Amino acid sequence: MRFLRAAAVLAIAAGLVTGWIYVQPAVDSATSKLVAATTSAGSGPVTYYIRPGGNNAAAGTSPAAAWRTLARASRAVLKPGTRLLLLGGNKYQGTLVIGPRDAGNVRKPVRIGSYGKGRAKIMSSRNGIMVFDTSGVSISNLKIRGIHAKNSSTAGIQMYSSRSKGRLGHVYVTKVDVTAFGFGIAIGAVHDGAGFRNVHVTHSTLHGNLDGGLVTYGPEFNPAVPGYAHENIYVSRVRVFRNPGDPTNTVRNTGSGIELGSVRGATVENSEAFANGGANGSTTEGPIGMWAYDSTRIVMAHDVSHGNMSANVHDGGGFGLDREVAPWRPRARSATRRSTRTPSSSPARTRSRPSRQPGTCTTSGCSTTSSSPRRERLPWPRSRCRRPPYFWPETTT
Repeated sequence: MRFLRAAAVLAIAAGLVTGWIYVQPAVDSATSKLVAATTSAGSGPVTYYIRPGGNNAAAGTSPAAAWRTLARASRAVLKPGTRLLLLGGNKYQGTLVIGPRDAGNVRKPVRIGSYGKGRAKIMSSRNGIMVFDTSGVSISNLKIRGIHAKNSSTAGIQMYSSRSKGRLGHVYVTKVDVTAFGFGIAIGAVHDGAGFRNVHVTHSTLHGNLDGGLVTYGPEFNPAVPGYAHENIYVSRVRVFRNPGDPTNTVRNTGSGIELGSVRGATVENSEAFANGGANGSTTEGPIGMWAYDSTRIVMAHDVSHGNMSANVHDGGGFGLDREVAPWRPRARSATRRSTRTPSSSPARTRSRPSRQPGTCTTSGCSTTSSSPRRERLPWPRSRCRRPPYFWPETTT
């Protein structure tokens, strides 16, 4: 299974890049015709608007001259510092694609959000927003809902890198509500060291998605030469709930709340995972409220994981540090400063019983305020830690 997954990853990644090569000339042709209109306001950052009743042939640089569709915005080149705002309280069909020609400057991110009263809602049967091979993007104050999109190939917000080297920095997501997709937020990459870094997901709700709430993934892990696709993932004040799992998937676990894979350095704090799982189809693997695998320097602090369920008795839990999670050895502190960290005596692969109390997890172990005794379990089979399917970039016409 391990080698079959690796082969599938390489094949899909090659198809992704090839598909973009064919799509890009058409996109370039369309955007070249729009450059005059989209840059007429000057060389500095521009704000573009989208609203129902807008006109895709308009300049888009004021509410009165707003565009009408997400497809029109996807065809435009969004330079660093640009803002793209959707009129709040309204629904917008389709997918917004932020591609290699857009953004790219971590100090001047492209900002996507709502204006007016309330939050705009993106409705899509595929991905809601896709950030593909680019950096410097901020997404906020939006609702994103799937339409018949509950399958493992969709995500409300999908960040994907097909690059071979160099991580893409600064993708911030805050105050979003994502529901009814395969995944709420998915962060993926083809190669180690070429995913995303400094990704923040805060003050958001991910619920009612089929396969999971928030997930990161990368290529197959090699313990002999450890490598990680992503770096510095920060999750704070995020609620993930009622992501039930896929009953038709009998091969691997589904229905986790927050799942971190192929990450070097991540913090999950002040977040809550509840009522996830319960409909997973595998009889040997089960979902976890919050967990990590193939990663290092993972901290879970002041989180609550409760009421999560598994459809089988063999696997499942509240918190987990799974296969190939490397221990974190922090630097020695100055003798004049007292350390407040108490190293756990538990082995790195020891699992705790699901806890309904706040607790702290690091890659050296987990501690909670629950009085339930810890129990040791054998490491999970390698097939337990899976990669979600890779996502194809959306195209517009």
